[in-house]
Amino acid sequence: MKMTSHIFMATMLFIAAFTLQTCSSSDTKPTGPDTQLNPEVLFVAPSSGAPGLLLNITGYTINPSDTGIELLVGDQPTPFTFDSSGIHALIPLFLDTAINWSVPPLTAQAVTIYKDGEVVALAKAAVTVDSLPHADGSTAMLQSDFAKLTNSLHTIYSSLPNVPGTDSRLQGYQEAVMA
Repeated sequence: MKMTSHIFMATMLFIAAFTLQTCSSSDTKPTGPDTQLNPEVLFVAPSSGAPGLLLNITGYTINPSDTGIELLVGDQPTPFTFDSSGIHALIPLFLDTAINWSVPPLTAQAVTIYKDGEVVALAKAAVTVDSLPHADGSTAMLQSDFAKLTNSLHTIYSSLPNVPGTDSRLQGYQEAVMA
């Protein structure tokens, strides 16, 4: 019985050591506030919008000499600029890789600033990403416009005289457009 408990303890110690080694050697980027004890709190306005909307972020000051700064909205790296009024970034486009189409995340996204791989500022659940607005126009409108254009060309070509001796290629082109 003593031997079994010693084997059990040795096995548990081995598993714990292996787990610690595996977790500590990870090359992944830190993903939350637990990576630093006290990241600065960010304030983000507006709190919702479609991809491409400008976000104004305050609560952390980036010095022009700082290097290794990265801003993420959710898990998306986001380009940004900064000035004395704060940090300015655009809501990124979130793509569903299965369908290669824009699909907004279901939950509000954190805004995180990393400096040299460490979290220095964070706003949890700061931005709700809305779906992209529908573009003006639709395929029905495009079809209608194309039909009007085709009718106009038909009118122009039908008003042209059919002159004997005209290049047969031109006549064939005219007939194809009118068809």
